[in-house]
Amino acid sequence: MRPMPRGVVLRPNLDGCATLRSLWELLAEAGLPSVAGHRKAVNEPHLSLTVGDQLDVGEVLSGLERAALLPRDTVAFEAVSTFPGGVLFLAAVPDLRLLQVQATAHRVCIEAGSTSRLWDHYAPGTWTPHVTLGYGYTPSQIGRAAELLLPLLPLSLTGWTAWLEDGNTGEAWPIP
Repeated sequence: MRPMPRGVVLRPNLDGCATLRSLWELLAEAGLPSVAGHRKAVNEPHLSLTVGDQLDVGEVLSGLERAALLPRDTVAFEAVSTFPGGVLFLAAVPDLRLLQVQATAHRVCIEAGSTSRLWDHYAPGTWTPHVTLGYGYTPSQIGRAAELLLPLLPLSLTGWTAWLEDGNTGEAWPIP
């Protein structure tokens, strides 16, 4: 059995959550795969900074507090893209401040003793900042989703807060 993943994530404010959920609903209403109906303990719009197996909650929270991890006030989204396997996502602009926040979160997790359990594709230099929109897209569905979503871009969402969350149990801890 795979250990439970935990991640350091950014969550937008209520308006930003509503905006992202409206995109999820737009896809679902068009009959396309969407995380709107995803049955998971945590189904909050978020942007993952780093993810690993069994991150130590106390050590990571303490380290992030000491590092004064300050999330981005504004995150801009300018593209729709996919990961292998048909994962559709909204791509965030990787500006210097967002890259610094992500690198800090990753470094703190390493310092908390999570080195061997961090997921490689969330390492600085390989990380793609994004918000997931849906899973299991076919090429034709990707085209239809792009037709629906691209006219709504760019988006700028504000008021982000940082959290440590357990993707399976739904437990979440705000980062001070």
